Amino acid sequence: MNAIIKNINDVSLESLPVYKMSSHIDDIIKPLKRFGITHFTVNYNRKYGKQNNTMEVLTNMPEIFKIYVDDKYYHHLASGFPDDYVPGYFMWSDISYGVNVHSKVREFSSILYNSYNIGSGIDIVKTYEDRTEIYFFAGPSYFNGILLDSLFLNHMDILERFILYFQNVAAGIIKQATLQRCFFGDGNDSTYLTSKQFKQCLTEKKIFTNSIGLHKLETQNLYKYYSLTTREQQCAQLILQGLTAKEMAREIQISPRTIEKHIVSLRRKTNSKSIKQLIINLSRET
Repeated sequence: MNAIIKNINDVSLESLPVYKMSSHIDDIIKPLKRFGITHFTVNYNRKYGKQNNTMEVLTNMPEIFKIYVDDKYYHHLASGFPDDYVPGYFMWSDISYGVNVHSKVREFSSILYNSYNIGSGIDIVKTYEDRTEIYFFAGPSYFNGILLDSLFLNHMDILERFILYFQNVAAGIIKQATLQRCFFGDGNDSTYLTSKQFKQCLTEKKIFTNSIGLHKLETQNLYKYYSLTTREQQCAQLILQGLTAKEMAREIQISPRTIEKHIVSLRRKTNSKSIKQLIINLSRET
């Protein structure tokens, strides 16, 4: 079946998979919500002729996509040619401090925060011969931004595994979105994710993280810091993998009730008022 490519301004957004499949996407990201990640979007940018490109988008919050299209924020965020992107990651907090960020990028970030309670986030860019994939992960605005950034950085491996999981579980949805992808116009030089500033930012991050090993969580120091028992350490590891109490009980072959007791103990030792705070406390480096 051939793709039906239309200009994004000539279609009903509600007829696209980005709207029709949003509830399915929300179901798929449930494991992420245990980590405090409430928003997920992926953009697939593909070449369309020599001078144009197409894009399909999947998200659990389609109302944001409507603003993204209606106010043409895509011109300043992610409508560049696939060949213009470089692989890497980008923290949304950099928008707050980057002196060369386009005003429209800041404006869109402000709308996400003030109107949709979306706080800190991370973009992961993956490049292929025929396309670029841009994955957006974000947490709620009531989360401390620094702690959420730390959560992302210390669990890049989990985000990468989720991307593989998503590609497999959502394969049918992705295929449907590809067949109904839209033409977003010429690749725009002002697109932030293809700008020189962004590419420089990626380069500096790689040098920084490689030099201090930020991606490696010293779990043994963390467990020693909190004086965790062997069983509590096992539970902590499984919590960070996104397992439920019942799944943890099956994994280490004890009762769910005993698991709950260990979780209560973990929360007490880490001074965590909720499971989300427990995950953040278990994610930090000591």
